[in-house]
Amino acid sequence: MNQGVRPVASELLNISVLDDLADLVRIASFQKEIIYVNPAYSRFVAEHPETIAPAGGLRDFRILERTLHTGEIIQREEALEGQYFSVKTSPLKRGGRIYGAVEVFRNTTVEKRLQMDMVQKNEQHWTEMIAASRMQRALLPEKGYREGFTFDYFYRPAEVLSGDIFDVIEINDKYTAVYVADSVGHGFASSMTTVFISQTLRNIPKAILISPAHTLMEVSRRFAKLNLPMDIYFTCFYGVYHRPSGKFYYTNAGHNCPPLVKRDTDICALESKGMPISRILAPFSYENHQVKLVAGDELLLYTDGIIECRNEENEQFSVEGLTELFREADEDVLNVLHETLTRFVHREVLDDMTALWLKVEE
Repeated sequence: MNQGVRPVASELLNISVLDDLADLVRIASFQKEIIYVNPAYSRFVAEHPETIAPAGGLRDFRILERTLHTGEIIQREEALEGQYFSVKTSPLKRGGRIYGAVEVFRNTTVEKRLQMDMVQKNEQHWTEMIAASRMQRALLPEKGYREGFTFDYFYRPAEVLSGDIFDVIEINDKYTAVYVADSVGHGFASSMTTVFISQTLRNIPKAILISPAHTLMEVSRRFAKLNLPMDIYFTCFYGVYHRPSGKFYYTNAGHNCPPLVKRDTDICALESKGMPISRILAPFSYENHQVKLVAGDELLLYTDGIIECRNEENEQFSVEGLTELFREADEDVLNVLHETLTRFVHREVLDDMTALWLKVEE
């Protein structure tokens, strides 16, 4: 590499400016002869002489030749001896004629490795989210017949992980419990909250599970002991069906989606009040309510992602819209709901959508 042709290069540009650059700089004549390199370039070559070997990366003049013949400014990335460089090749012109080219090698190794590390971490994060989603779905109950009910559900997370959870629990030969819960958010924290809800309700003594109010008070007590951040909380509707009497006992922990009961074409909402389950509000005393169910009655439990989704006119689907759909639909109500929401929703779905359908059997 010849740095002794400075007089030629000095006529082309101010070499002293290039001498002080930390970037690697070289200038080539139109004949592809290297007529100048700056000190940073020389130091790199001295430390990595293999880069200027016949097969070395700095001896690849194909991009340089292209710029000399076309006048293009070409940006590329090169890897040299384990380091990464952003390389810009620009033509040198005088009087409209190309008489050489300058190449600037900017070391981007740190940025590149950070980028590669970020990509790797994102891939790992995505893999973990997929695994967590599969485990979360494994918590969901099987569809079909339960003691006293035929059961089906519609479940559509807004993201990979969901903040919604639900279940049907056969407490004993007389009582069957059903609940739906909605944890704030959609990420790992909310999905782990759904795991807590599912496992807690599966492990509360049956004597407590029979009473909805006592059940949610026990869940609230156990949740408070986790000492989680104040902004992590969830809502929950919990009901218990007593098959011999046909009575359905229920309570509500801030779940602002009152379940709907359908008898023929009559619809009533199971309204009840109660505070969400969180560290801030614990302990809270919940109240039991009841309604009489008969064979053929249908229940529809849901989360706010369904009633709060919007169409092109920015109108919400609303409780009224869901009530009317439930009134007119046959026993295939969940498929009707899915098709209706698919047509209705204009924007990207921002919240999890969950609906549970139960029909009281003889």
